[in-house]
Amino acid sequence: MPTTRTTQFGLAQAKHADAQMVASFAQSQKKILAWIRKIPQGNVASYGHIAALAGFPRGARLTARCLRGNTDSTLPWWRVVRSDGSCAVTGQLARLVLEGVPTRGQRVRMDQASWQALDLLLFDPDLMD
Repeated sequence: MPTTRTTQFGLAQAKHADAQMVASFAQSQKKILAWIRKIPQGNVASYGHIAALAGFPRGARLTARCLRGNTDSTLPWWRVVRSDGSCAVTGQLARLVLEGVPTRGQRVRMDQASWQALDLLLFDPDLMD
């Protein structure tokens, strides 16, 4: 059985690690949500593309986690879709159609509607922080 001192030390380390993870997630979330706000009306981006733009390659699930916890009603969450053009949320496709996003069946035409963000990457250095 561990001593009280060891247990307290381990608990202090765990609390510190938890605080670092929370701060790190908050920073990541801020970057991801900033990129989502940049998606123009009539365009979409995949979860993975947004994560990569924010500096988290292979971070599609991180993008989904950030959106799941979002409470900002001004965030255009419906412009983020799966990489195959399918929608993850009920009513998402209808919102996209109202914005003029081209679709085929129940999917977005990614070849026509995918936002590449090249102009922002080249001319807005603040987004790369």
